[in-house]
Amino acid sequence: MILSENLGAELYAVIGINYQSAPVKIREKIAFSNDELHLALIDAKTSLNLAEISIISTCNRTEIYIADINIKDKIDAIIDWLLSFHGIPITGSFSNHLYVFLGIDAIKQLMKVASGIDSMIFGENQIISQIKKAYKISIKAQTQGPYLHGLFQKSFSVAKLVRSKTNVGNYPISVASAVNKLAKKIFTDIKSCSALLVGAGDTTKLIAKYFAKNKLNKITIANRTLANAEVVANDINGIAVGLDQIPTILKNSDIVVTSTANSKITINKQMFIDAIKSRKHKPIFVVDIAVPRDVDPDVASLADVFLYTIDDLHNLLDTNINLRKQAEKQSLEIIDNGIIEMLNWLKSLKAVNILQKYRNNTIEICTKELKLATQKLSDGTPSDIVLKTFAYNLTNKIMHHPSIEIKKAAKDGDKDKLNWAKALLGINIK
Repeated sequence: MILSENLGAELYAVIGINYQSAPVKIREKIAFSNDELHLALIDAKTSLNLAEISIISTCNRTEIYIADINIKDKIDAIIDWLLSFHGIPITGSFSNHLYVFLGIDAIKQLMKVASGIDSMIFGENQIISQIKKAYKISIKAQTQGPYLHGLFQKSFSVAKLVRSKTNVGNYPISVASAVNKLAKKIFTDIKSCSALLVGAGDTTKLIAKYFAKNKLNKITIANRTLANAEVVANDINGIAVGLDQIPTILKNSDIVVTSTANSKITINKQMFIDAIKSRKHKPIFVVDIAVPRDVDPDVASLADVFLYTIDDLHNLLDTNINLRKQAEKQSLEIIDNGIIEMLNWLKSLKAVNILQKYRNNTIEICTKELKLATQKLSDGTPSDIVLKTFAYNLTNKIMHHPSIEIKKAAKDGDKDKLNWAKALLGINIK
């Protein structure tokens, strides 16, 4: 389906859930892994007959962006699809945690998210790379068209402007730095600690760099794909292992941070029970920032394990957040200007659609006349006669409809229409 109608902001919608509307135990139920996102996009577009769809799924949010005709009438069906895809009963109360933005509010939501001012950690800069990854996946899945493309591109430029024109990015604070700060508070001598980082994504890379800077005794990167773990490990002189080595490495790890895109539990309770016994009850500090969670929640019941989730980090941030929030007003002004530019772009698409249709009509007329001219040449008609006839007929047919409208405007005394016709046709007569 191609949205060729003269539409504007009313074709946009976003359906989502985030850290403000639901805790992690709810959010993780509808999170999409990178492996399933491609197929999910195709399934949603096909089964719901949607024109354009993109999905952003991170540890703090899952948001579905849609561009479609009569989108209001399709919201319930999209929510039902989302719940059904993740095996959640449609008749339950889960949908109470979801929010819906339509039109300009949907446009504004993506710009706020991309700029980092809608994040749990205000102004965090990892979200923009996550959005770009989601954008690329939807392009690869062929579920994104010109309208979502325009929205994402404008959101990227707005986010860049917010970073360069405000103080949002001047006070480094992120999930990675929050984890690092918490670890330093818990361990007075962090240099003597060994850390196990599970996953090899952007967040893991940042945490690994923080830990390396603090000169931890040993840093091990565990990942499903060993080659990806080696990339992270080599950058900080760490050790790379596969996920099957976790039970062994766990026994010698003081700090464990997990951030994978796995859909199932990666480290279960028994692994920690065995590790604690081997460590003679020496405490283990664990931060599970994955959604869905990597660590069995029951691990929190173990006396010698201190388990934190992504939501727990929210209350552990320093005053840099307040410093960043001073830039929120200025950021929103930039976003408002971005919305105006987006609306102007949508208006320009209307002109593009008109021009495309006019061009197609002209090409169709030309093709028919050219076919007739070719036939006459084949029949032996002199080429000069054929060319003159071709030019005459083509001119008359292209001018046919404009001529009718101009004559009608003259008959009705419509001076405005006549003046517009002169301007449109480049005719300078009084």
